[in-house]
Amino acid sequence: EDHRVAIEALDYLQHIPALLAISDSGLSQTFRFEDTRSADGQRWERGTKRKARVALDQSEGDAGAFDDDLINHPIARDGIWAQATDFWHVVGWVMNCAVRWRERWVYWQLWMEFVVAVLEKDVRERISLRDAQEKGGAGRLEESIIGRFLLLNEPGEGRQVWKRAVLAIFADGSERAVSQFPPVWRDETKEPKEGDYKAPKTIADDDGSGDWLRHTGPEVRDLRNRLMALLLEVCNETQSTSSLTHDDLSDLLASHITHLPYPVYSHLLRPSPHDTLLPADLLNLTQIIISWLIDHAAPPNPDPDDSPTQDTLATCFLPFAANTSALEDNVRLSWALEVLVRMYFDAERDARPAPELLQALKMGIEAREMRGGVGGEFVEVEGGC
Repeated sequence: EDHRVAIEALDYLQHIPALLAISDSGLSQTFRFEDTRSADGQRWERGTKRKARVALDQSEGDAGAFDDDLINHPIARDGIWAQATDFWHVVGWVMNCAVRWRERWVYWQLWMEFVVAVLEKDVRERISLRDAQEKGGAGRLEESIIGRFLLLNEPGEGRQVWKRAVLAIFADGSERAVSQFPPVWRDETKEPKEGDYKAPKTIADDDGSGDWLRHTGPEVRDLRNRLMALLLEVCNETQSTSSLTHDDLSDLLASHITHLPYPVYSHLLRPSPHDTLLPADLLNLTQIIISWLIDHAAPPNPDPDDSPTQDTLATCFLPFAANTSALEDNVRLSWALEVLVRMYFDAERDARPAPELLQALKMGIEAREMRGGVGGEFVEVEGGC
């Protein structure tokens, strides 16, 4: 009963994108972060007012008229849009909660999934308007909600915002990540008083180990994938105004994926029919990671923008070990190669592995076993994938 109003409010918000275009819903105006930091930089001292247009049902005069008064109420002053530095502050904190503060994650997950759904629909609608050449500038991704979070920056800050966005997506609950993306509210992680409501406890919070291998499930992976897909799409569609090229962003994302703990790395870097990350983007990220890990004797892919053929896989990728003797590097390379092979056979359902491909697989397994003590399985490939 204590949470009935909040649940009904969330249900109402979740229905808005399904019923209205984002540009007509008012959400674009709502999703604005206010820079209300005091001069001495004390984030917790924010108390400035937030401007809003408030629809009032008046007993006299025109019903539904708008009032431009300022909202000066603790609920407004303490809201996410006033307390958080920017959207990427919230993203980073949400990811930190997913790893270290699961009781907070229970709530933040609902908020983040709603916001990401709005961002995705906003981008889709604007691309459709642009392609149909309707509503003038309404189709400009620079004016989308996610576009504002990434593109409308002070001179010289553009690339740093993209880097901050990627850091937020891969925040891991470590001391450094929490320093970069601290709690949105003061005492947010403080244990509630006896008798207060507690979210269901699924994993022991704040175990102090910084180990996030057990703490990141499919919901976290899905959010990371969706946010990466948004970044890549906006970057690709705004090349004339973005401060970062699509290739640079792919390199930036790949560098973070490469250094994830292996269970998280292999969980994130894998093809799935339900992913919002385009197969072309996954293919590109995988090939970038392989290029950093593979033996320098491997010849370059002659057609890096196209899906590798069986001949390319057998010649440029599969027979090689990592460029170091580190077990970890050889394991990561083995998995990335398997992703490439799986993507090929997912796309070519009727293809059978050629003898040259199978021979290259065998050579690669032996090479990685000799260099780092790992080979890789590829069991399904030999069965036709």
